[in-house]
Amino acid sequence: MAKRPKSPMPVSQRAKIFAPFDALRGFSAALRAKEKIIQPKRLLLEDKLEELNRKASELKKGDYVSILYYCDGEYLSVSGFLSDINMHGRTFAVAGKEICFDDIFELD
Repeated sequence: MAKRPKSPMPVSQRAKIFAPFDALRGFSAALRAKEKIIQPKRLLLEDKLEELNRKASELKKGDYVSILYYCDGEYLSVSGFLSDINMHGRTFAVAGKEICFDDIFELD
């Protein structure tokens, strides 16, 4: 019995042979998360704290604000319309994020 010669592999199948392979899916993303440099939370001086409290008391729903705040070891900024103010819980809601008064570093 004679063997038939193999037909060449289609180009669409050949491309799969050379596709990159990620044996540890998500490992590189986990490494990038570990590389984040943790910053300590900066304490506010008394006059800066009073200024923030004054600005916060003047705000009302619908005002446009820019906030620099501390979250999970880094300082983040968010800008948008103030959607909620909770004076008892001491939080602002801006752009879908709830920010605690105590975490705010700058407020404009």
